Amino acid sequence: HRPPAPQGPQAASVFVGRAWARTMAFFDFPATSAGFLEMSRGVSRHGWNTHVKMMVHEVERLLQVPLGSLFGIVPDDGPNHGGEATTGENSATQHGGRKD
Repeated sequence: HRPPAPQGPQAASVFVGRAWARTMAFFDFPATSAGFLEMSRGVSRHGWNTHVKMMVHEVERLLQVPLGSLFGIVPDDGPNHGGEATTGENSATQHGGRKD
């Protein structure tokens, strides 16, 4: 008898752990639930960085889980904010970069 399949953020973390197994191994994280948790904590320590925050929220959007649920980086507008990530032309100018 198989246990029920994980749902929501737990399912997403299992998927990400499997999909990123090689990348996690490259950075010495085991491809296990504990390894994903350790990697997630490592990423969350850089949540102050605008670019890290944008990328983790994009991953969470693509996996259709609440923002902040996988990496613990809460959006500026609070948890579960559904706004889109800033991309393209506006991204560079809003974050101090040059618009080329």
